[in-house]
Amino acid sequence: MEEVCTPAQYRASSSMKHTYSEKSRTLEAALHGILRNDLETLDFQRMARLHGIRILPETPISYLSINLSYPDNFLHLVIFLHS
Repeated sequence: MEEVCTPAQYRASSSMKHTYSEKSRTLEAALHGILRNDLETLDFQRMARLHGIRILPETPISYLSINLSYPDNFLHLVIFLHS
């Protein structure tokens, strides 16, 4: 069984402190904008991965960008569209 990592499990360095507001755009909101109605029929927990880690849908994009981006500042997200 795979583990799901939550934002609270990651530790940002003191130089990367950031306040995440409730209005921060989430991964789920971003994917809804791209996939539209297809997202409702898919199992989100099985479809989104970042560096091999399953990402919770409520994770803020800003959190992912600050804490999990490559040195080139890109998030290389993999979306599986089949079950």
